[in-house]
Order: sequence, then C-alpha cells, then structure tokens
Amino acid sequence: MNFKKSLGLLATVSVVAAAGWNYQQNKEKVELSDLALANVEALASGESSIRPYQTMGYCTPSSLNYMCTSMQK
Repeated sequence: MNFKKSLGLLATVSVVAAAGWNYQQNKEKVELSDLALANVEALASGESSIRPYQTMGYCTPSSLNYMCTSMQK
C-alpha cells in the first residue's frame, strides 16, 4: 500500500513539473529579426489600395508589380 501511494505521488509531481516547464517555455517572448519585420511591412504595404482585394483571377509579374486579370465571364 505504501508503494502505491509513493508511485501516485511521483506521478503527480511529474505531471506538475512537466506542466510548469511547458508554461515557462510558452511564456518566453519571440522577437522577430529586422529582416522578418521588413518582410511583414512589405507584405502589408499593398493592403491600403483603393481597389478591393481580388480573390479570383490570374496574375503575371510586370517589372516590380503584378498585373491581375479577372476570370469573370
């Protein structure tokens, strides 16, 4: 009977320790590099255009921009 209690206590302590370690690992901050931040800015820069976002169509590269045509009939 003493062995079962010890085993149960060991299992409980192990679960609590693993949960605490997992919490600590997830609490750490993730910082983005300057390159990653520049990429996010570049991707977001085209979102402020006057035209609504086109969801259907075909896009081809034209110098530094993409030219998109609608597939509506």
